[in-house]
Amino acid sequence: MNISQQLVAAGFNKVAQSLPFRMERMRSNGIECDEASLLTTIERDEFRSIKCRMRLAKVTTFAELEEHGRLVTLLASFTTESRTWLMKLPLLRLQIMMDAVEASW
Repeated sequence: MNISQQLVAAGFNKVAQSLPFRMERMRSNGIECDEASLLTTIERDEFRSIKCRMRLAKVTTFAELEEHGRLVTLLASFTTESRTWLMKLPLLRLQIMMDAVEASW
């Protein structure tokens, strides 16, 4: 997966869209570089942080990461399970648990 695809998966759509323009600007000034080197320090740090969180939650997109976090928060408040334990569970398991909680209402 190239850097643009990774950025889109991590929710950095605007950054991914701007990479070709950044690359063109650098090349027009005679500077050869790759896409990864075009990220600002802040973008690079945020990207690494989100990629790490996605890896820990075992999800592949930023939307799944947000859903994972939402379900952890809801299940922690509606059940006696600890947030730490819930964060280790895969998204599918959290969805099944939330369905069971909702069915008991």
